[in-house]
Amino acid sequence: MPYYNALHPKTVNDVFQSPSCSIAVMNKNFGETKLRAFMARIIIDVVMFFNVGKIMNDVQAAQTADLIIEEYYFLKPDDFKLCFTRAKKGYYGKVFDRIDGQVIFEWLNQYTNDRITTAIDTSIQEADRMKFSEGERTSSLLEQAVHDFKKYDFERKYGVK
Repeated sequence: MPYYNALHPKTVNDVFQSPSCSIAVMNKNFGETKLRAFMARIIIDVVMFFNVGKIMNDVQAAQTADLIIEEYYFLKPDDFKLCFTRAKKGYYGKVFDRIDGQVIFEWLNQYTNDRITTAIDTSIQEADRMKFSEGERTSSLLEQAVHDFKKYDFERKYGVK
């Protein structure tokens, strides 16, 4: 949990730039038992933040952790930190009288949609930037070629080197 608590992503781009690995990689490297315990602790942390009448018990948190591992294996701990921080701030709507797996999955679905939109926008911006920079590079290469040709033509015409 100290690692998780030390994470402070503010945007989805912060998550993309983070060196953290996905929970699928964590599962492979550390084992299913440790990953399940880690995910259950994260879930309990977010549940305990809210003051609602109906909260999850440990069994429900473990079941939700298993379902998250199965469904959101591509997300990183930073993703969960950002998603749950946003949930605590009310980004995904008010929490009324319950926190359970279904509510958490609704948050994750909304977060994942935001993440996909950000990834698409970032990819398009990067492609546009590369296209522009490639155009500049091509333009400068063309200018250099024209200059070299004029120099060659001048030297040939006037016998100067």
